[in-house]
Order: sequence, then C-alpha cells, then structure tokens
Amino acid sequence: MSFLCYKGFLLVGRQEVRCTEHGNWSSVLPFCKQADCGKPVAVANSVNETNVTTYGSFVRYSCNAGYRLVGEPVSFCFLNEKWSPTPICTIRDCGPLEVPDSGSATVSATTFGSSEIYWCNKGYNLVGNQLRTCLQNGTWSGDKPSCIPKDCGRLFDPANGKVFFNDTTFGAKAVFSCQEGYVMSGTDLVTCMANGSFQDCSIADCGNLTAPDHGTLNMNSTV
Repeated sequence: MSFLCYKGFLLVGRQEVRCTEHGNWSSVLPFCKQADCGKPVAVANSVNETNVTTYGSFVRYSCNAGYRLVGEPVSFCFLNEKWSPTPICTIRDCGPLEVPDSGSATVSATTFGSSEIYWCNKGYNLVGNQLRTCLQNGTWSGDKPSCIPKDCGRLFDPANGKVFFNDTTFGAKAVFSCQEGYVMSGTDLVTCMANGSFQDCSIADCGNLTAPDHGTLNMNSTV
C-alpha cells in the first residue's frame, strides 16, 4: 500500500506499508502534515506583513525610513518548509557634497541622518545653509552655501587728496595720495582686513596748512 499527500502537505512515515504474514502492518501508518515554514526571516531595519506561514503563503517586507530595499520584497513558503531568499535593507547614502570655494566642511558620514557643517576661511562670510542633513529620501537638505569675501565698505577722498582702489573686499588694497604741495603723514597704503574693516583708515593725512601772508585759513581736518 502506498501513501501520497495532497499538494502542500508532507508525508510523515513510510510511503509504502504492507500487510505481513502475521496479520499486521509492516510499519506504523504514515500521516500527512501541512508544510509550514515557521516564523519569517527577520530582516534588519525592516517590517514584514504575514498572517500565515504554511506552504504557498508569503511575507512582504518594507524598509524603515531612510533605508532602501535590495532584492525581492516578497518571500514565499516552499514545500521544503523553507522561505525563498529575503531582501536586505541598506541605509540610504546622499553621496559627497561639494565644498564651497574659500571654505571647508566637517562631516562624519554621508548616510541617512548624517550632517555636514560648512565653514568659511578667514575674511569670508557664509551665505546659505551652514548645516545640511542627509534625508530619508537620499538627498541633502537645503542648498550648497557659498563663501563671499567680507566688504570693508567704500573709502572717501581725504581733504586735499585722493584715494584709489578697485575693490573694497577682504585683501583689497587702497592707495592714498595728496595734491601737489601737500605732504602725507603715515602710510599711503591700507588693506581690507579679515574683520571687515580697513587697516587704520585714519592714517591718510595730507598735513597741516599754514595761513598765507596777510590772510586766514579755515580748515576742519587734514584727512
């Protein structure tokens, strides 16, 4: 006598049993049990949905926020009571960020939840987001900032003199000169410094004037 189980069931015991000369069966009668894969495989950083674990059932996986599913999202229970290969969930990577010109950045990682902090070199101001974070969709928050040189502001001609400059930002230089017949006290060259001010703007001095013979002089300043 041979025994067969329906699809989805496994035979427990011998497939063939015979009646012996002693009037009994050659072995214990087998039985059919439903194939069951048991608890689904746990996938790190994911959740799964299933109600049954028997043959033909399936479990669906989905990754937590900030993670990306690699592989098939569904695992099936086979007749051998094994689950088909399960996916994995990998953390999303936002990739490297560009560092602004005349600046630098501090970052420990480029994956979900990581942050990058921007800094500007001495003499520059940061414009834009100083802090950017890797979001759950795999992109960085905000936009790339920029570093612009500090501006020391416009310089004005001193009395009886001129100032010449092409730029007023960090590192720029300005040259003072006096009109013919006047002498400058101090240096005639000033530089826009990292703190956003010109180096000692008051030093451009075209000197004291004397009243002409038989006349008077009205003067407020020599700069």
